[in-house]
Amino acid sequence: MNIHNISSLGQTPQPDLRMADATRKSASHSAETQQKREPSRQEVQKAVESINLALQRASKSTALQFTVDPNTRTTVVKVMDTESGELIRQFPSEAALAIAESIGDLQKGLLLGQEA
Repeated sequence: MNIHNISSLGQTPQPDLRMADATRKSASHSAETQQKREPSRQEVQKAVESINLALQRASKSTALQFTVDPNTRTTVVKVMDTESGELIRQFPSEAALAIAESIGDLQKGLLLGQEA
């Protein structure tokens, strides 16, 4: 809201400084947002290897293993028996990963079908 002094009726109204401040803050926020980026596959892989190494040192009988599924780009957590190397449990399961991959393939097909 712009309120002017009665004595300034014949003069050019001054710009609302609050609006200029809001515009400046908005531009600053969008510049910060543009600087944020997704990590590369190499950065994710390095982080996963670091987590796995730290977790191997923490437990003797079981270990958590983190991987990234290449097809769905989903983080997979596996609980492994360190003595036998046997997989105890996996989150998400192989079936869930297969479903996610199928859904992704279906969406790609729908997108291509709509563009044609």
